[in-house]
Amino acid sequence: MPVGTLIGVGTQLAGTIAGLLGSKRANKRADKKFNSLIQDRERSINQMFDSEYSKDFLDTEVAKNAVRDINDRYSKNQARAEGKAAVAGATDEAQIAAQTQGNEQYNAALSQLTGMGTRYRDSLRQDYQRQLEQMFGMKMANENRIANRESDTWANVIGNSAGIGSSIGNLVGMFGKDQES
Repeated sequence: MPVGTLIGVGTQLAGTIAGLLGSKRANKRADKKFNSLIQDRERSINQMFDSEYSKDFLDTEVAKNAVRDINDRYSKNQARAEGKAAVAGATDEAQIAAQTQGNEQYNAALSQLTGMGTRYRDSLRQDYQRQLEQMFGMKMANENRIANRESDTWANVIGNSAGIGSSIGNLVGMFGKDQES
């Protein structure tokens, strides 16, 4: 009977050690992969922000297309106003007033576009901040996962040690009985 108990204690001890070593290696691989993914994502977020935030809004495709549309509308409206003035025989003052109105509309459209640039930059900054906060949350969740994992590992070691201690106690008790007989 004591030989079986010795084998059980040895097996339990070997299993505990093997489990600790195996899980430690697997955890290191998972942590390394997670950290690599997080670093790649952070680098991507920073590169996108740096390239977009430093860009003048009027150099973006959206703004270029808007300026092109504004210019086209302005040219068409001016040509239409000149055509109406010629057909109706408008006075010089009426033609100047029509041109002034067209210029005011043109300037108002460009001013609105400039305001869009400010909102665009604000939006980029807010999105960047939100993504950084998400990365921080993921890092904190990972730190908590690691702490819980280590706590669970030590709880398992302590539980297994108690089991081994109990088995050794039983073994010692059996030897004591064998010596008394």
